[in-house]
Amino acid sequence: RSRFLWALTFSLPLAFFSLAWHAGLRLPAFIVRNMALIQFLFSTPVIVSGRQIFIRGTKAVVKSRSATMDTLVSLGVGSAYLYSILSRAHLYYDSAAFLLTFILLGRFMEAKAKGKTSEAIGKLMGLQVREASVLRSGKEVKVPVEEVAAGDTVIVRPGERIPTDGIVLEGHSSVDESMISGESMPVEKV
Repeated sequence: RSRFLWALTFSLPLAFFSLAWHAGLRLPAFIVRNMALIQFLFSTPVIVSGRQIFIRGTKAVVKSRSATMDTLVSLGVGSAYLYSILSRAHLYYDSAAFLLTFILLGRFMEAKAKGKTSEAIGKLMGLQVREASVLRSGKEVKVPVEEVAAGDTVIVRPGERIPTDGIVLEGHSSVDESMISGESMPVEKV
């Protein structure tokens, strides 16, 4: 998040300076004369904020001798940035900064989605039943779910979560199977 916000902070003014003439805005002569320096100063912090992409892209080529998405982004962004430094006539600082900012936005959104997925999986794990009521030697005993064996009679009362798969031997109830089948309505079991 912080890398993306840092990149965005410098990309927005860079967008203004580099695209103002497209919108018909006249910039002061001082800015026009020093456009290469201004774009360099605004794009460099963006490049620094995306340094992990350059590091991972380079490591992928050196270690596994294969290109990854980071390698391709590094080549594209790095080429535009270095060409702008060397050329000074044709500036591509804005392209390099915008591309890197969008990549960082994508990484931020991906990390946020992964975090939500991990949180949802954690909640699902919390729904797991840890103990089962099993009929053994004519008595009802609580045992860890891992100790329930094939052939055991498991007692499930209304409102309790069902600890294992099985066959209903006696009784009836409605069961919420939405976690398994996606069915939103309880299913009658007899």
